Amino acid sequence: MSKVLVLAFDLDASGGLAIIGKADLEPKSVEMEEIYIGFQIALYMLEDICIGMFWGWGEVKEGILRAYRRYGNGIASIGVDTWSVDFCVIG
Repeated sequence: MSKVLVLAFDLDASGGLAIIGKADLEPKSVEMEEIYIGFQIALYMLEDICIGMFWGWGEVKEGILRAYRRYGNGIASIGVDTWSVDFCVIG
């Protein structure tokens, strides 16, 4: 039995989730475990919603740290899925 561990992030307009996917190659199966859930990454500026890019990056790093503390070097890869606007204002 060969297990592959994958850390996945789902970041949307208001928050995020970090999940470990545990894939068994024989038999073919996948399990998921929540590592870090419900962190908030949206900021409100002048009545509009904005994504806190740098603060959000800190939350992603926290998810990586929590996964590493639990699984160490067993994590094979990291994936990120986002839903947001395709531009960023810095200044």
